Amino acid sequence: MENRVNYFKNIEPDWVARHFQEHIKGSFHGSLGIQILKLEQGHCISYVDIHPGVTNHIGSLHGGFLYTIADTTAGFAAVPLGTGITVTTIDGHMQFLRPTVGVKRIYAEAETTKDGKRIIFADLKIYADDGRLLSTGSFTFSL
Repeated sequence: MENRVNYFKNIEPDWVARHFQEHIKGSFHGSLGIQILKLEQGHCISYVDIHPGVTNHIGSLHGGFLYTIADTTAGFAAVPLGTGITVTTIDGHMQFLRPTVGVKRIYAEAETTKDGKRIIFADLKIYADDGRLLSTGSFTFSL
C-alpha cells in the first residue's frame, strides 16, 4: 500500500478540489484540518495532518475523528458535481484495522460503488503516512 500513499503525496489539488476546500472553510470539517487533494465525480482523496486535539488519552487517533474524515471524504465522492445537489449520510460502517499511535498524516480515498436515483453507495480506505491501511468503510447517502 505504500505505493498508493506515494501516489497521494504527488497529487496537486485541482480546481474542483480547491473550490470544495473553500466551501468547507470555517465549517466543522474545516476545523478538523481536512484537505481535499482530488475530487471528481465518484472519487475523492483527502488528507489530514494529525494534531493533539484528535487523539485519545493513549495518543491514538480517536475513532470518531476517523469516522468523520471517512464520512466527509465519501460524501464528497457521492456529490453529483455541477448540479448544486448535496447528499446526506443515511448509513455508515467502519472497520478499524490497526492502531494509529504515532501517525502524523492520514489519507482517505473514497469511490462510489453505485449511483441510484435517490441513494448513492461509497467505499472508503484510510491510510497512514507510511502506507499502512488503517481503516475501511462503507457509506450510504441520500440525494
